[in-house]
Amino acid sequence: MDVRENIWVAGPGGALPSTRGRKVGSGFLARHGNGWVQFDAGFGTYNASGRLAAVDLADVRILVLTHLHADHVGDAITTIHGIQLLSQKKYGEVQLLEILGPAGIREAVLEGLVWLGAPEFKFNLVFHEGPGKYGPMRLFSVMHSSIESVAAVLHGDIEVMYTGDISDRSGNFRAILEATENPGVLITEATEPNNPCHITAVSAEALSQAGNYEMTVIGHCRDNHEAAVGKICRRSGGRIVAAQAGLGITI
Repeated sequence: MDVRENIWVAGPGGALPSTRGRKVGSGFLARHGNGWVQFDAGFGTYNASGRLAAVDLADVRILVLTHLHADHVGDAITTIHGIQLLSQKKYGEVQLLEILGPAGIREAVLEGLVWLGAPEFKFNLVFHEGPGKYGPMRLFSVMHSSIESVAAVLHGDIEVMYTGDISDRSGNFRAILEATENPGVLITEATEPNNPCHITAVSAEALSQAGNYEMTVIGHCRDNHEAAVGKICRRSGGRIVAAQAGLGITI
């Protein structure tokens, strides 16, 4: 299965600072039909998305925000405003943008849009909160340490499973594997050992193997565990890759 130019990395993931010392967060884009789905919008991802020649942000129709940590939503308001402005310019009217996330995401986004200070602009948004099936998307609950988050699976020509941040616990793995119907791309955030808030790179490898995904993308690749992630990528024979901004995924 070839999905060249269909899965793109806007931000390699990470807290502050990132591997290269920039304030970047998590952001991934997947083509769906004639449009795009964006998973998370951390710091720096809006500008990074705009530099992707294969992606037209005017055609982003779904934005999934897994939880309210800044490295996953730091650019959310800029992203929403930018997508809607671009769609208005391209189509002559603001296209509908669906925003999916955990309970409370609607209130958080609307409050952020007030602070944006663009009262004359007419947003065209619909919100879906909590676990459920929303068109081609399914959200389900996972735990990020003690924080309840959501993971998302996009059903289409290729199934894209995005876990966001999850802690290293069997319940998370079980929920992800149960939600996987046709293993395609797994995008998961992993970090250094002894961090109770995230799975490790070794656990990401184990999850990838358990689900028999055709391609796995590991985010949150920071300096202090790049070597471990690199080793896992090499021994996977190309089925596991480290997220890098501007990377297009082919499986």
